[in-house]
Amino acid sequence: MVKKKVCMILLHHSSLDARIYYKEAITLRDAGYDVHLICRLNNKTFTETGGKPVGYPDKNMEWKCDGFTFHGVLKRKGIFGKWLEYKETVKIGLSIKANFYHCHESNITLAAALKIKQKLGMPSKLIFDIHEFSRKGWIEKVPFGFKNVYYFLFSNWEKKAINHTDYLITANSITRAYSLIDNKYKKVKILQNVPVLSIFKDKKEVIKKNNCIIICHEGILNFNRGLKEMVSLVENTKFKITLKIIGNIPYKEEKWLKSKFKDNLKLLQFIQITGWLPYKDVGNALSECDIGLILSFPTTNNMLAGPPNKLFNYMRYGIPVVSVDLPETRAIITKYKCGIIVKDWKINSIISAVQYLINHPSEAKAMGQRGKQAILEELNWEKEGEALLSIYEELQNEGEFILP
Repeated sequence: MVKKKVCMILLHHSSLDARIYYKEAITLRDAGYDVHLICRLNNKTFTETGGKPVGYPDKNMEWKCDGFTFHGVLKRKGIFGKWLEYKETVKIGLSIKANFYHCHESNITLAAALKIKQKLGMPSKLIFDIHEFSRKGWIEKVPFGFKNVYYFLFSNWEKKAINHTDYLITANSITRAYSLIDNKYKKVKILQNVPVLSIFKDKKEVIKKNNCIIICHEGILNFNRGLKEMVSLVENTKFKITLKIIGNIPYKEEKWLKSKFKDNLKLLQFIQITGWLPYKDVGNALSECDIGLILSFPTTNNMLAGPPNKLFNYMRYGIPVVSVDLPETRAIITKYKCGIIVKDWKINSIISAVQYLINHPSEAKAMGQRGKQAILEELNWEKEGEALLSIYEELQNEGEFILP
């Protein structure tokens, strides 16, 4: 039996992106699909999320690994460079002749996927996977005088583009609602960024050498995700807590932090930075932490996106969460009672929330256990993966009705 081909187009993400590769692509491969991934090369290599090289293209710009075929697109600068990336993506996509094209995010990626579908005709199906609320998120990068023009043009283009897709996948209910307002007959399903239990396994309880509380942030930590506030937490609690950054910090933020270390050498003892870890090692780093932080600023993208991977990863390891009031994150925390929501972004409010959990260890433990139970029973990729496969099955159903 010939395997059905899936072509994932992910120019805005690393080759081994947590959602695309470790969750969706592996689920499809294990279900018997022949999965191809078109990725943008970073320094002429295929990379993991932190930028570390994981594979090198052959003379055909391909890399075969673990049953997947990765196709490389050279990264180019400028508008003309992006046009060349678009042309190259279309050429590769057409050569694959896939049954399904699974496109991640808008812009070049979606434009290329639409062109491929148009040229191949009806047999191929196009799935548009919207991780973020792109039309509002990207507008923050546009010069002030052009924001409204950009939003109008991009929104109208994306709305028309979605009409030519066969299925939409979103990561939260906000994006799903917007998608249906614009395209009321479109099939849309939410697949949340929950952990893969076969990767994020139970860890042995860590016996600490001292009673120091470890607060943590997982992922890239920049200023608008609360770096300064987290450092202030360490200082204002008089070094009774350690901050563990499971990920990396960008250059500008790193420069600022080094100047803080220079001014106060004691900080060096109470701030740990693991650097970017392979996805399979994140669970180990989280397992010794006591409180998980989500302190993203109320930018348009932060307010409309989420819930973030880190929320579910904290919950997986029974870590109670302290989060600022972000809509999708609030929905999870209030439903499962797995943490505290800080009403504002003031440092004193954040300190009070962390201090509350420290002063009420039994309650903090109960919050963590409720979060962990939710992951084990409901919010895991093993269940979301079934939903992904049901989308592919539905798109192959040529009958007159659907039997769920």
